[in-house]
Amino acid sequence: MRVFLYGVLLRSAQYAYQKSWEKEKKYIREYRGTPIMNAVHGVWKKLDLSIDKRKHFYSEIQLVGKVESGLDARAFYEFLKANSIKTVPMSIRGGNNQILGPRTQGGRATAIFGGPVETSHDDKTMMLINFAKQGHFFEGGYVMIRVFEEDGKVYSEFIGFGKNNFAGFNEQLGSKLFKGMMSFNILLFNFRRYTE
Repeated sequence: MRVFLYGVLLRSAQYAYQKSWEKEKKYIREYRGTPIMNAVHGVWKKLDLSIDKRKHFYSEIQLVGKVESGLDARAFYEFLKANSIKTVPMSIRGGNNQILGPRTQGGRATAIFGGPVETSHDDKTMMLINFAKQGHFFEGGYVMIRVFEEDGKVYSEFIGFGKNNFAGFNEQLGSKLFKGMMSFNILLFNFRRYTE
């Protein structure tokens, strides 16, 4: 396990520092993700494979808490927007290409086993949008995370959809992965509020 993690980190670090924009574009296009997933993506693309390729959909609404001092929809939205890892599961790099870096508008994050994800957000509607880019295991899929208030309570909702390979697997894994990630974010957000 140690050797595997060392290899993953080494490969990721090899592309962390780039001197030219051309190299950076190549890094974004071709090298985001782990070496194992890069190999899987390459073979998959070369063979033009299609397994359970269809539309998929999953969603869930979770209670963050009652609106009170320090807890409203805007505060939780800003908390989620601060880092890519809070909204892109197991993301190694944030939108500024830093390890565990911030989530950026029109930026890229790297899901460690998935691949490149384009991140965007709408501050007015408090919605965060992830789009699985070319090279991602679930390429072409979207996940939208919305934060809202209703009846004096703050909620977060995530919706995953798209048309790609392994749709059934994506519905099962995606819903569980994002539910777990959002549950952890809610717990961490509330813990920080009460301990500050």
